[in-house]
Amino acid sequence: MFVKKENFIFSVDDFGISAKANQNILKLVRAGKIDRVSVMSHGVFSKEEIDQLLATSVKLDLHVDLRNDINPKRKLAEGTIKRGLFFGLNYFLGKTNVKFVEKQWESQIDSFRKMFGVTPDGINSHEHVHFFSSYFEVIVRLSKKYGIRHVRFGKESNKERGLTNFILRWFRKRNYQMFMKSNLESSDFMVSFDWIKDLKNISNYSSDKKVEIVFHPERDEEMKFLENVNKNKEGESIIKFQNELIPIIGEMFRNKEISFATVEARSVEGGNFWEPIEKIEGKYLWEMFDNNIEWSIEISKKIENDYQKVINKYFELNPKIREDILRDGENWLGDKLLAWSKPIIREGLIGRQEIEKIKKDFKEVIKQKDKNFWGYFHGNIIGDHIYIGEDGINYLLGLNIVYRPGKGYYDFLRSLDWILLKVDNTNVNFECTVAWMKKYLGKFDWEEIKLVFALRCIGILGQDMLNQEDLGKGDRVLKKEILLKFVRREY
Repeated sequence: MFVKKENFIFSVDDFGISAKANQNILKLVRAGKIDRVSVMSHGVFSKEEIDQLLATSVKLDLHVDLRNDINPKRKLAEGTIKRGLFFGLNYFLGKTNVKFVEKQWESQIDSFRKMFGVTPDGINSHEHVHFFSSYFEVIVRLSKKYGIRHVRFGKESNKERGLTNFILRWFRKRNYQMFMKSNLESSDFMVSFDWIKDLKNISNYSSDKKVEIVFHPERDEEMKFLENVNKNKEGESIIKFQNELIPIIGEMFRNKEISFATVEARSVEGGNFWEPIEKIEGKYLWEMFDNNIEWSIEISKKIENDYQKVINKYFELNPKIREDILRDGENWLGDKLLAWSKPIIREGLIGRQEIEKIKKDFKEVIKQKDKNFWGYFHGNIIGDHIYIGEDGINYLLGLNIVYRPGKGYYDFLRSLDWILLKVDNTNVNFECTVAWMKKYLGKFDWEEIKLVFALRCIGILGQDMLNQEDLGKGDRVLKKEILLKFVRREY
């Protein structure tokens, strides 16, 4: 099954409600199928399962409940309307004490922070009870108190049918002004998968809106659906751009406007590595690093420069695409800085305040330079995307266009951080990396370069080395020290 999901945020609920739910959710997280996990902090899970969640870049939300225990006799997907009506009756009769609920939920936030060592990325509730106005006030107060940024709500009212959804829409309307004044973040729309049963049945939403879809993987039918969905958004984007850019690059290469060619390629190893569909005799650039690293960097820089010509040509032909890519890029910066830094902080290699300083510095530069700080790039002009053919032609694979900070130089810094990871420290060290940055990027602001490279090195250390356990080549301890020096901008 192949579904276009650029607009979808896949969230799963009830981590901790049962061993089956935990097992299914962890399986989906490892497969990269989901974006957010909602945790019941009073649920049942092991330290190992907590560590497995923390080792990923998935957002961790708190799933508050009116009870502080799990009902072992509950039945899946049975009696939802009945339970909802029973709760609604108690609510309107005043039998559900708001002060008691606030105390319960604050206790659940404290439990989450103690077990996971971090504040929840977001907050929502079991069976959507936080939509009741008195409880929504509680959610807003607790979110402000603990610095929780995201709430499951929906900036706009969704378009789905059904009694449950009708009730939630009614409460949402009552809570709307409170939500707007809270400055909390939320998706544009929120729907539950059991309202729609299939993405084909979802109502039409504007192409620039984000839709959070809530799943319960403990249910066999929802687990099966998620297992069969292709959630590799980046892979989808690359396939799209590959089909559109191949003829443009072909014509520019034939006219000798650029120094590289391309061919149709496919992703392997989760989309991080691209290979030609039709075999080409030759080698990947990374296979030549040890023998001639200076030449490899020169090749990378030349291809990076020429790819800017390709991007400009593409936007001449497709001017409307530019704004869609821009929005995705601005969201990317905050999301990646948060996700990549988590394992580094957890390992005690860097303090949270140091990451906050980087975030603050990015905000300051963006405030000063706005769009002049951003540019459009390939995003991965690295050694496993450049293929050196025996026919004397250099091929660039995994074609993409992304919006990133560091106008004019992001792609070059991306090639350097990958080289730092993959090449032995005897061939690539701190000093020579700084020398390459100064040699090739001398016309740009040095402090801004250091800031963007700090972000890139957080990605290599947090995502590649700690999360994916890709330790590269050479002295791993020294490699971490070098990366941390770049993160701290101690040069």
